[in-house]
Amino acid sequence: MISAPVPADRFTAQAVRQGPLTWSQQFFWFDHHWLTFPHRRVLLLRYTWDPPAGTSLAALGAALDALVLRHEALRTRYGVGADGQPVQVVLPPEPVSVITCPTGNSADEAALITRMRERDLDIGGDPPIRVGVLTDSEGYADRVIVMVHHFSVDLGGLDAMVAELEQLSAGAAGFAARPAWQPLDQAAAEQSARGRVRAKRTRLYWENLYSRMPYQTFPDRKRGPFPQRYHLLGLRCDDVEGAVRDVANRYQSSPASVYLAAFGAFLSLVSGQRSCAVTVAASNRITAPSAKAVGCLFQPVMLCLDVDLDRTFADLVARAGAANLTAQLNGAYSYFERKQAEARCAHRRGVSFRSAVDFNYVENKTPRAPSPGEAVPVSGEVYRRPAAFTDDSCDLYLWVYTHPSRTDIMLMGHAAVISAATIEHILVGMRELIMSARDEDTVPLSGLRRLVEAKSYGPGWAFVDNCWIRPDDVRAVLLAHPGVRAAAVVVDDDGLLTAYIHGADGTLGPSTLRQHVIEHLAGGSAVIAPHRYVLCAQAPDDPDDPRAWAAQPVLPAVRGDGPTTAEPSEAAAQALCAAVEKFNPGVEVDSSAVYLLAGGRAGVLTALLVHLHDQGYTGLSPSDLAGPASLGSLAKRLRPVGRG
Repeated sequence: MISAPVPADRFTAQAVRQGPLTWSQQFFWFDHHWLTFPHRRVLLLRYTWDPPAGTSLAALGAALDALVLRHEALRTRYGVGADGQPVQVVLPPEPVSVITCPTGNSADEAALITRMRERDLDIGGDPPIRVGVLTDSEGYADRVIVMVHHFSVDLGGLDAMVAELEQLSAGAAGFAARPAWQPLDQAAAEQSARGRVRAKRTRLYWENLYSRMPYQTFPDRKRGPFPQRYHLLGLRCDDVEGAVRDVANRYQSSPASVYLAAFGAFLSLVSGQRSCAVTVAASNRITAPSAKAVGCLFQPVMLCLDVDLDRTFADLVARAGAANLTAQLNGAYSYFERKQAEARCAHRRGVSFRSAVDFNYVENKTPRAPSPGEAVPVSGEVYRRPAAFTDDSCDLYLWVYTHPSRTDIMLMGHAAVISAATIEHILVGMRELIMSARDEDTVPLSGLRRLVEAKSYGPGWAFVDNCWIRPDDVRAVLLAHPGVRAAAVVVDDDGLLTAYIHGADGTLGPSTLRQHVIEHLAGGSAVIAPHRYVLCAQAPDDPDDPRAWAAQPVLPAVRGDGPTTAEPSEAAAQALCAAVEKFNPGVEVDSSAVYLLAGGRAGVLTALLVHLHDQGYTGLSPSDLAGPASLGSLAKRLRPVGRG
């Protein structure tokens, strides 16, 4: 590890500056802490640059140091304040360390990349930027590899950073000492009165979305180990981008909406869903200061696309365009407040959300070049690549990379929900649909059924609250309650999910049963909480016959059944409740409370768990506390530190 030469007067003394996270940084705070190493290596963005011949390490080092001096995002660390809330801390500039390696062949570059990625990034102590240089035989920079944490720089910021690096390395001058946009400026704007108004508006958007979206796209998601967790296939097209732009002009929409509509049509077919929740990228770079800012403004935003396969592609493009525009207008939001809104809506509907379908449209970008020995993709042919990541955070991910000379459509799917053959059919089908729309004014979506097998839900399934569920799975959860002797779950004439229950005694009530189901949502892939609970005096002779339950005598409502407080009695529960109260001033909790519903703040989850660890307990993750389980249930998962 060496540091390039830096003039002694390059840096001036600067004070440490601190402030709250930006809304974008809030998202990556969760992402970083929810993922484990090595999975969170996906948060290290990489850019490879071939500098002009004769670029010295000294010139490159000076350019890197100038970047760090100008852009606070490149010298920011992320920690926790005294109140438990995460903060960004801007440190004085320091020289950039560079790993150098003499170049020989592509294996040297691969080895250097591996070396740069092999150590986890300590977001509280390590610089967010890593640089590696392959040198030629004379010691000049031959290839530069820049890695930067997504916390600090998004793809737009990475492009701006590398463009500036190229100019600075060539000796360009005239850059302002401090750009107009810095992350702390962004955080201040978001915390202002105007920013809070915007936060309230976007919160309403998310609450509306969560109130109507399906709880997950693939309710029959298989569980268990798979030989290959993900399939990643691509389709190179030298003709589709022109067709997309023709279609977009005819339908008065955008190219992104055309691709999104084509994807949505096939997503509905393979999932069997009438509405499809899709996460899209919001760059949030629409103002002059932020357009070329070196920092992170990206946030994921979700839309719900209603798909009617009996209508036309033009109709779906219009729907996709409207949904995408609305989503983009709400693309900057407090991620912590979003998590709290999600918890409220999920509890109200009695569901557990898994919105694991992503769409990413990237203009003027091409995917990575084939590795040595890989075949060069041929236009119109599907090719296979190694999966981009292998954690369970995503079920289906579509990338569209456009370039003036070609377009690559790449689709990655989890083996639990989709096969490689189906992915290939979707890619080929999307291209065929788009080319047909270029040549024809009206393209019916019903014809797509010949291109991919449509998902159908037969006996044993029911469509309730925009969700496909298995009533028998809900019944199995209810029967797991120690007070339930027999049960049946049916969809009544009003479309409500109704549970008929025969209990061991007369103390069982609807609220107790509902909380029991909600706490077991994560364990069942096709389970939601019933809307009604009918307590019966006895079970019918055939408890498996739902119709027989309606004729049974009904018990009177259980008095006092409802949210109850429960003082924590076990040491682990007491420690958990004490940690919650420590980082949520004014919030009184008990072991029956659900953390976020009881007023707990999403932002302090990391500090809370660190404090709990210091008290001798481990076993919980931020996602556990952000879920529907009560503190008492979570306390049962705690174990002493040091015990497996």
